[in-house]
Amino acid sequence: MRRLLPAALAATLLLPAAAHASFPGSNGRIAFNWTFGCDGSMIATMRPDGSDRRLLTADPCVEDGPPRAAFPDWSADGTRIAFFSDNRLSTMAGDGSGQAALPLAPATAARPSLSPDGRQIAYTRVSGGRQWVYVANLDGSGERRIRAGSSPRWAPGGRSLGYLTPRGRIVELAAPTWSVFRRHDAHARAFDFSPNGGRLVYVSKGGNLWVKGVRPGGVQRRLLKSAAIELSAVYSPDNDRIAFVRALPTGEERVRYGVYTMRAGGGTPRRILRTSEESSEETLEALTLSWQPR
Repeated sequence: MRRLLPAALAATLLLPAAAHASFPGSNGRIAFNWTFGCDGSMIATMRPDGSDRRLLTADPCVEDGPPRAAFPDWSADGTRIAFFSDNRLSTMAGDGSGQAALPLAPATAARPSLSPDGRQIAYTRVSGGRQWVYVANLDGSGERRIRAGSSPRWAPGGRSLGYLTPRGRIVELAAPTWSVFRRHDAHARAFDFSPNGGRLVYVSKGGNLWVKGVRPGGVQRRLLKSAAIELSAVYSPDNDRIAFVRALPTGEERVRYGVYTMRAGGGTPRRILRTSEESSEETLEALTLSWQPR
């Protein structure tokens, strides 16, 4: 039986999680965002074993500091990262240099996903009290509202764009007509396409980690069964591993987050990053991941 969660973590589970790029290649660095012990959020990268952590954005907790940065997403060529900061979609180089806001109107919610060709970006925007999926060119032109929903995710090759409906169902839209291409028999908080495009990994509404084939009737199975809550999951670019975030309550007012990796076919998870924070508003900015292709 699952344990009751602190109120702030429970609120986190109501928020749509980010969906990030997993494009084919060898495994580079894992980008993630976290509060790092303060009320703000910074973006960092680390090696797949959790070593060599590097902060890419500045500390927002100092006096007159920069805005928070969150929701990193690697480009398909592994050279740039899209992210969300100060209600703006921005990009930067993989080492944190060259940070620049895209010429798009501010968004009250943003979960970016860069297209495989690097020319477009999909994201979530709140309008009229609802979440909507938008697509635009990186130069700011061609912005278009697509569907009610959140957490868009480009499939490898760019043939389709997946997203979560308001009820959490995973749906794919054909690009560029944006007509429904495929509906998946899965309700999720977060999902990611495998780099070869043949499978999905997703976090169910209850916080369990599942994989399934993308074709109609594709077999699905639960990868993990534990008292923990999984919050995010992404494939490694070589298609062999999955990285995910785990939240484990350690007391009435505390929750411990960690980043784990495991074989894509299942097995024993390995923790590569461990954090522990008081349950407060900062836990609403849960860890989100994106794995760099090389």
